[in-house]
Amino acid sequence: MNEREELARLLPDPARRDLPEDRHQILRERFMHQIHDLSRPPRRSTRRAILAPALLGGALAAVVGVGVAIAPADHGERPRTTREESASDLLNRIALAAATSAAGPAAVRDDQYTYVENVVQDQDRRYRTQVWRSVDGSRPGLSRVEGQPEQRFGPAAGSLTSPTYRFVAELPTDPDALLAEITVAAEKELPPLSLRVLGVIGRLLREPYLPPDLMAALYKVAAKVSGVTVVQDLEDAAGRHGIGVVFTDQRMRIEWIFDRESLRYLGQRNVVTGAGAPAHTLSVAVVAHGIVDALGVTAK
Repeated sequence: MNEREELARLLPDPARRDLPEDRHQILRERFMHQIHDLSRPPRRSTRRAILAPALLGGALAAVVGVGVAIAPADHGERPRTTREESASDLLNRIALAAATSAAGPAAVRDDQYTYVENVVQDQDRRYRTQVWRSVDGSRPGLSRVEGQPEQRFGPAAGSLTSPTYRFVAELPTDPDALLAEITVAAEKELPPLSLRVLGVIGRLLREPYLPPDLMAALYKVAAKVSGVTVVQDLEDAAGRHGIGVVFTDQRMRIEWIFDRESLRYLGQRNVVTGAGAPAHTLSVAVVAHGIVDALGVTAK
């Protein structure tokens, strides 16, 4: 009960604000920037670097304060939903699966790199992205977006919105302590606070090299949020089907997609649906990841 009261304190009244069309356009552009290269070269100002994750966090948080009824099963093309399991129950099951999953390499060296490959579906356009980050952030990284020149970005120690392997290894795994640390980071950005907290969690989930106990803690934090639905069949950008946890309101729909059997995170889909903004769908699927010895080396 104390946890629910604390979460209620963090969550704003959903009727307090609405996003104009130009702000929705900014949110879409910033989200694309995060997919392509979340660690920009040092020439970008500190203010610009902070603003991007803040905007994405705002978009995610906008969907949390609204209670959502679970729709009955549908035999058409729309996703089927269920009343048999709440989103909180599912997220807690996902947390347990993450905690008991196989950990990464036993020994990761500072001179190695994390590698993540995504499939991105932006409306009718589909392409791949690849990102290499220095394990300890001491060396430049590399970003490749299909159809564009590759880009290198400068060394960075890591943060909650641009995490390195060493940085996430030091994060607390107690859900309350983790929420407190995420909240401190989110308070440095633009309001509202609760949506920025979910934005940080969503960003971390797209880094599949997270330690199992940290991944579990993130899902336990998300499980405290009310007003979400479970969707039994969603498709990610790579064409894989899975079970989904959905945050939605009249303006935007955010879907986290998981493998139905292993409950492994597959990807995320954002759908802008209203408030005067043009309809827009952006989906990102994690298809490969690992620890590699050099820039340009891939993993399965």
